[in-house]
Formats: sequence, structure tokens, C-alpha cells
Amino acid sequence: MRIIIVGDNRERFCSPVTYCIYSLIKEHDVIYQAYDDYGIEYIDSDEIQNQKPDLILCVDDGSFQKIYHSKKSKNIPKAIWISDTHQCDKSWINMRIEMAKHFDHVFVCQKDAVDIFRYALKHDRIGWLPHALYERDFHYQYIEKICDVGAVSYMNSKREVLYPKLKEKFNFVNKNSIWGLQATKFINQCKIGFNLTLSNDIINMRTMETLGCKVPLLQNRCDINTDNNDNGLFDLFQDGVDLFTFANYEEAIEKVDWILNHYDEAMKVAINGWAKVLDRHTYTNRLRTIIKIMEAYAK
Repeated sequence: MRIIIVGDNRERFCSPVTYCIYSLIKEHDVIYQAYDDYGIEYIDSDEIQNQKPDLILCVDDGSFQKIYHSKKSKNIPKAIWISDTHQCDKSWINMRIEMAKHFDHVFVCQKDAVDIFRYALKHDRIGWLPHALYERDFHYQYIEKICDVGAVSYMNSKREVLYPKLKEKFNFVNKNSIWGLQATKFINQCKIGFNLTLSNDIINMRTMETLGCKVPLLQNRCDINTDNNDNGLFDLFQDGVDLFTFANYEEAIEKVDWILNHYDEAMKVAINGWAKVLDRHTYTNRLRTIIKIMEAYAK
């Protein structure tokens, strides 16, 4: 299959767009097309027609501002995989809804976004397709541990409350703005990989990446101190079997203490999570799902 990938990997070569390209080229003819410096992608209709693609796949990881498609490409099946539907700013989600109108099928990373998009777009060609693991970057490394608990994240109001509490009781390290193999090395240097998501994005990229490193993962199972909605986390993984979860600050601290004092048991959980993410939740798995669904449009 000839596939045109639309996205942005200019700032770093370890983005979902890049991972999709590398995962697809093993089995398909892939053409990458980036958008311009203003964040607006004009897909040239003549160029598309000349390349005769079987599928146009847009991978939106939050970089896009607008996207336009020529009507001349209307006979080419088009899909979009949208990541950041959890942002609290309504203009952000509205922008993604406007983008989604140009595509035959829409895939969203957050389960609760399915109903939002179905209501807004007035059709049911919306699918839940969670974040994935790119196993060539995120994998187990046998290296020395440098901290009890580690996170790869930037700060927000919830993390500003919880991180000092963790640092007070444990050897806790948070690193910001590290990607790809840098992040892999750091995650492997942590006894526990800690993930506090922004809001209701309960399954985020860090979920899959930490599991892929075979490190015990401790993360929130709901929008912390807000609700009890796991937003699909327990559709994919089992608490205490594949990973560990918490619902509030106090439980997070208790779980860290338990894991550190029962580390052999925690590593058995980490191995289960690692095996499951490699078997079911890689970019190759996700892209095969997209292609299988989109093949029906070609017919």
C-alpha cells in the first residue's frame, strides 16, 4: 500500500509522526509530507494524484493549527489520528473537530473523545485508538538505578503539589524536555517510573514508554482528585497485574513506599506490563488497525 503521512517531525525525530513512518516502511511504500512554517498544510492535489496513494494519514500530535485538503483528492481514503483531545481549552478541541471534518475516518487517543467527536461531526466513523509504544526507542536497558522514583514531565499545578511530597520522602527526580533514547535511558535508571497525566488523558505516551522499558509503572487511574473515570486504562491493563495506580496524592505516596519495599513483586508486574505492551500496543499494532479499517473505504 502507498501511504502519504502528513505531520510534523521537524523539532524532534522522536515524535508520533516519526514512529508511524518507521513502523509503516517495513510493510508499505511511505511518503512523508510536512506542513509549512506557519502550521498550515496545503496538500497539493496534482502532486497527490501523481503519487497515486492508497491512503492519506494525518498524525496530529498537537502541532497543527489548520489543515486543508483539496476536493480533487476526495476519492483517496483519508484518516486522522488525533492525540491531544484532553486539553481544557475549548478552542483546542474545536480546532481538532474542524480538522476532522476533512477526513473519512477519525481516530482519537482518548476514549472519552469518541462521543465528543461523534456528537460534533454527526457520524459514527470515529474510533478509539490509544497511544502506542515505539519499541526501538523505548526498551529495557540493564543499567544502574540512580533514583527511587522518576518522572519525565513538565510542571503543572497538580505536579507542583505532588512532586515536592515525593521528593520529601523518596529520592525523586523529574526531568523535562528529554525525548527518545534520552528518556529511555532515564526511565531505565529509575526504580519506579512515575506518570501523573495532565487531566483525563489517563493513557498517555508515558504510559506505554515506561511499560516498554520494563520498569514498574505507577500512574494515576483517573483525573486526580477530580473523578473516578479511568478513561480506558483498565480496558488495556490490570491494576496490580501490569502496572500500579493511584487516585489521590496520599495513595501515590503509599504505593511508592509499597513498591520499594516489595520490589521483587513489583518487577513481576513490570514484566507483565512489558510483555503486554509489546504484544498488543505498539505503533505497528495501531497502524495495522488503521489500515484494516481504511481498506473498506478503498473498496
